Formats: sequence, C-alpha cells, structure tokens
Amino acid sequence: TTYGGGTNFEGGWCAPGRYASGYGIVHLTGGRFVHNGASTHLFCAEQGRGEINVSGSGMLDCNLSLVVAHAYGGATGNGTLNVNGGTVRVPRFERWGDAPGGLAYVSLNGGVIQAKASEAAFLENMTATYIYAGGAIFDSAGFDITVNQPLLGPTGDGLASIPVTDGGSGYMGPPIVNLTGGGGSGATAVAIMADDGLGAGTYKVDSIAITCPGHGYTATDILTVTLLGGLPATAATLGTPELGANASGGLTKLGSGILTLGGA
Repeated sequence: TTYGGGTNFEGGWCAPGRYASGYGIVHLTGGRFVHNGASTHLFCAEQGRGEINVSGSGMLDCNLSLVVAHAYGGATGNGTLNVNGGTVRVPRFERWGDAPGGLAYVSLNGGVIQAKASEAAFLENMTATYIYAGGAIFDSAGFDITVNQPLLGPTGDGLASIPVTDGGSGYMGPPIVNLTGGGGSGATAVAIMADDGLGAGTYKVDSIAITCPGHGYTATDILTVTLLGGLPATAATLGTPELGANASGGLTKLGSGILTLGGA
C-alpha cells in the first residue's frame, strides 16, 4: 500500500505482514498514517514478512508503541522499518513474541524519530539497527529517552539501483519487489507505478525505489529480483541490480529533553 497524501486513521490491530505466508508493505511518501488505538498496536510484521517505509513528507504517528516484529504460534515475524525521510512519532519501539521474538530491523537514513513520551527503553531489543548515509535524527521533543540499541554502520556494498527495462502493462497495483542472492542482507525496494496509457485505469512499473541498501554485499555479488503479484497483463522486465559502497551518516539530536545512548 502506498500513501502519498491525506490522513489515514487506524484504530485496530494492524499488521502489513500477517500470518506465516503473508508479505505486506506500507510505503508512506506523504500525508499521515495515524494509529490511534487505545489498546491496540501497529506492527511492521506479525508472523509474516512486512515492511513500513517512511520518506518524503510522510508522517507515521502511533499512539502506543510500534511493534517492529511479532512472532508467535511457531511463526517468526520478519519486520523492517525504513526511515528515509519524513517523521516517525512513537512512544517507543518494541519486539514481541516467543523468545527471542520476531526478526526486527530498523534502518535510519535521514528521517526524524520523534518521541511522544519519556521512555527508558525507547529503542532496544531490535535484531539490528543501521545508520545509513542520510544519518539518524532523534527528536526528544521535550522528553527524556534512552536508546539502548546498538546503532551500527553498514559494511561492504549496498543496493544502489534497479533499472526498469520494460514497465509492462495492465497492473492492478504495485508488485512486491523480492530480492534474493548475494552475500549480504537487508536490501529492500518498492515498485513505483505510473498509468500505462491503456485507458483502463491500469498501471506499469515506472521505476524501482531503493528503500534500504542493505549491508555486507560485495561488488561481485549477483542479486536476483522477482516481482510478485500486481496482476499484470504483461509483466515488467527489470535489468541487473547495481551495487555501490555503503556509507554511514552521523547522529543528530533535536528538541529539548535528554537523549541517552546506552547501546554498545
């Protein structure tokens, strides 16, 4: 699901990656996605694989904690939060489920993480959190927060681009971009759609946006890209993914209040 404007309110249990075979993506480039549940949470993934991407002027606003991954019932949730721009407003981040919990990944690449309450466990217990070239920006917004999560710099190469050779036609919605292969991990991307010109309200793949470069790849790695779903009449054709050297940005503190870094 892609949001480019307006405001979407959700109050119930909400998870893009639900159930063991589920795979869902929320791509927020503008507007506001507000989860205002008083006793319910937003998950990146619950049992399945899910991603939430925030970029541009988008705002993700959670009344309660954002659960990056939740594992239970024998299924390991694999959740990713990519903050490439915009703002993520949360009281805290969590990882739930049967020990050790779901696989929870956070990548910080230029967006603002804004606190909504004082919290001694604001960000911790994630599988891994990486700071990419855009850097990490924490706005304590008048609260005292502690980040016990180690903030890592990405090693090796990362995914730089995926060319579109032929955008295809007849897509009813964006396909999922599935990446496999190579010696690294963590690379994610989404398909950006455009009208296919057929006059039927259908789409073509206009470009591929990299939502996380990933880390640990080498220049000789070969990544395989598969487009899943979208119900096209003619499937798009993609070129060879291109890799480039990773870089890590710095950390910026905004707002009053105390930010304590307790991670190694």
